[in-house]
Amino acid sequence: MIKHLVLIGSIALISMSCAKSADQSNQPTTGNFLVENRDSMNNTEDYDRTDQNGSGDLSPEQVREIKDLKRQLRAEMQAIGRDSRLSGYEKGQKKRAVSIKYQKKINTITGNKNHYDQYTEDRHERKYEKKLDALERRSDLTEEQRKTRKKALKADYKAEKARYKNSK
Repeated sequence: MIKHLVLIGSIALISMSCAKSADQSNQPTTGNFLVENRDSMNNTEDYDRTDQNGSGDLSPEQVREIKDLKRQLRAEMQAIGRDSRLSGYEKGQKKRAVSIKYQKKINTITGNKNHYDQYTEDRHERKYEKKLDALERRSDLTEEQRKTRKKALKADYKAEKARYKNSK
């Protein structure tokens, strides 16, 4: 009987201390992890009168346009994040595409060149080389099969490269 009372008392004490510490905490929690306030989409300090090069030649009109674009971007990102029909991978793909689209718009406003284009070309080339190396390492293919697959891979690479250049 005394053991039960001690056990019940200790459980009550622990639960009260947990509830008290949860009340004192201002930050929302998810499980054991703190959820940070990620307000990076709202952060427009980068564009307050300076462009990305730091030359300080943005007009108030440009700053306003960029802030509007960032608000639209944030709303679109949140909508993608809330879409339960999409898997995590699909959400990531859509968010990257939206981010690139808005970054291009911001770069046209600021007049900055986008280094993403060169990065994409390099990435595409590395992907092609990786597939080519994997094809060459396959021992289960005959020389003729390997040769035809290399030709098809090269044709796909060239078509994708031409498509990318035409989209610019």
